[in-house]
Amino acid sequence: MFDAYRERVAKVETGYLKNPQFQRLPSMNKLKVFVLPFTHVDPSWLQTFDSYSKETDAILDNMHNFMTTNPNMTFMWAELAFFERWWIKQSAAVRENIRRQMLTFLHRLVQSGRLELASGSWVMTDEANVYYPVTVDNIVEGHQFLKQELGIKRAVINR
Repeated sequence: MFDAYRERVAKVETGYLKNPQFQRLPSMNKLKVFVLPFTHVDPSWLQTFDSYSKETDAILDNMHNFMTTNPNMTFMWAELAFFERWWIKQSAAVRENIRRQMLTFLHRLVQSGRLELASGSWVMTDEANVYYPVTVDNIVEGHQFLKQELGIKRAVINR
């Protein structure tokens, strides 16, 4: 993804794109675009929860490794159900020292805004089947996990 972005940026020269069909835009009309990749992994939609969990574990492992070496990057994660599954695997007794380091690292990422646990909900409520008690229950479940495991108290759902 980052290579595609760099290639696209390389084609932009002082307001002109190399493609002649685009015209120079006045600076006051330029639009700032912020790309915010985030997750939306429906538990048990196309795969079992365990199958999805294997894939999300790899994503979270890569997030941890990438953000350790790239201090200007941010990451947004939405499904705390998968985060919790990954977290439990990280906190095995045999890895207690690593777990403490990871807890400190993740806490710093969240507090600095580099890692955003979007909404703090356990799972994203399915917009095709929204019923407010289920939505509230998802939020409460996720926020309790954040408080108990990371010491993070969410003041609001979204920024």
